[in-house]
Amino acid sequence: MHLILAGIAQARVAILLVSAAFLASTFIQEQELPRLLFKSRQRTCRVLWLVVEDCDWQTSPLQEIIALHDPAVPLATLPAAQQQDTLIQLRQSVAAALA
Repeated sequence: MHLILAGIAQARVAILLVSAAFLASTFIQEQELPRLLFKSRQRTCRVLWLVVEDCDWQTSPLQEIIALHDPAVPLATLPAAQQQDTLIQLRQSVAAALA
């Protein structure tokens, strides 16, 4: 747990793969997400998130950050070519944030 929080403290980019399990995690909701959202607001970390499966992301504080792709269309429901395009976009966004 301490290693995760130390990693968040140093992170310049965070990739969040949002699912029902992600949203149900007490540790994520109480420890990781508040820290990442704070860093995002302070512009010290770029938070990139995408919905991988149908879940209740609409009630999540992630709403304050624009998703990498349309969160109403989970990655798992996209055709393979669109999934690949989304992952390429993710890679490009990470590279741009680290440049």
